[in-house]
Amino acid sequence: MIELVDTHTHLNDEKFKGQEKEVIERAKAAGVTRLINMGDTLASSEKAVTLAGTYEGVFAGVGIHPEEVIEMTDREDDILAAWTDLPGVVAIGEIGLDYYWEKDPDKRKLQQRMFIRQLDLARQLHLPVCIHDRDAHGDTMAILKKEGRGIRGVMHCFSGSWEMAKELLKQDWFIGVDGPLTFKNAAKLPDIVREAPLERIWWRPMRRI
Repeated sequence: MIELVDTHTHLNDEKFKGQEKEVIERAKAAGVTRLINMGDTLASSEKAVTLAGTYEGVFAGVGIHPEEVIEMTDREDDILAAWTDLPGVVAIGEIGLDYYWEKDPDKRKLQQRMFIRQLDLARQLHLPVCIHDRDAHGDTMAILKKEGRGIRGVMHCFSGSWEMAKELLKQDWFIGVDGPLTFKNAAKLPDIVREAPLERIWWRPMRRI
C-alpha cells in the first residue's frame, strides 16, 4: 500500500474531541501513516502539540490563523517558540491572510502585521510555514516577497493564478491543492496542476477518514 501523509488536518478541532484515537487509527488503516495538525489559535495549537506528543505518526503546526487573529505580543511569540522545542512540532501554521470574511480595513492591517510577525518567528526558528490565502493574493505575495526571504513552506488550498504559482515556485514554495480541484467551477486550477512540477504539488483531498 502507498504511504500517504496528510499534511494539513485539524484533529485538534473541538468536533473531534474524544474521537482522536479512532480517527487516527482509521487514517492509518487507509494508508495515511503521518498527519500534521495545524493550529489556528493558541488553544488549538496547544491541542495539536498534545496530540503530537501522544500518538505516533502525528505532528503539529502551531500558529494563529487570520480568522482568529489577535494583537500578538512577546508572550504569544514565546509560547509558540517554546512549543517548537517539543517533539513532533514541525511548522508554523496555519498563518496568513483572509479577506473573504474580513472586510474591515483596520482588521486586515492587523492580519498583515501578525502574518509578518509569524513569518519572522518561523525564520528565527528555522521552520517551514503553512499559509492561508483567501481573496488576498496581492497582499500575500507582497508580504512574502518582502518578509518571506529564507523561508519555505506551502500555500495551502491554492486559489491564485498561474503567474502567482510560477512566482511561488521560483521562491521554492510548494502549492497546496485541495478538494476544489475536483469542483466543476475549478477554472484555472486544473491547468496550474498540469503545468506545475509534480514534486511541488501537495494534494489534500476533501474526504473525512
